[in-house]
Amino acid sequence: MRWRPVAPLSLRGSYQKAVRALNIGELFSPQTGQQVAIGTPPVSIGDPCDVRSTARTGPNAAQVRALCLAQGIPGAAIDSYQFPTTATAGVISGNIGLVPETAHTYNFGFILNRKFASPWLHDFTLSIDYYNVSIKDVISTVPGLTTLSDATISTAPIRPIRQRTVFASCSGAMRRAIFRRSVSPSSIWEG
Repeated sequence: MRWRPVAPLSLRGSYQKAVRALNIGELFSPQTGQQVAIGTPPVSIGDPCDVRSTARTGPNAAQVRALCLAQGIPGAAIDSYQFPTTATAGVISGNIGLVPETAHTYNFGFILNRKFASPWLHDFTLSIDYYNVSIKDVISTVPGLTTLSDATISTAPIRPIRQRTVFASCSGAMRRAIFRRSVSPSSIWEG
């Protein structure tokens, strides 16, 4: 909408609803391995089950400890468990359970284009605008560290996002195996 109530002043505004459909890769990409640098606590996030991590020393420490036990870290090792490396493997893939991204946007503003006698202001134009963009169901890849942290210490799961990174910290599959057989430290996480 554009309206010019007087010659030097124009008012404008608009409202839009946008929809972005998923692309083939976001829906159907095959599982691909990735290496996620998690670091060593307490300097970086590290393994949330590591006794040095902020997850194990923070306000939800008891809940994280219980979750780590449920994921397969033996009770005898839980209070001294230290993840032996600074990286872990993960898997990223498409996600067919996702919905299109939607946005609602609006803006309004004005243009003042007044001719002045002064040569300095002769072609002066003033434009001021306000805009608001609200996006729902954003299409994005969840970083590996976010997934690892969310699977262990968050109170609310991440909403489904276009692509997902899956770690065994969420399922605990390989944690149980590490204490039953000898495997390399990097295989603690199922990829």
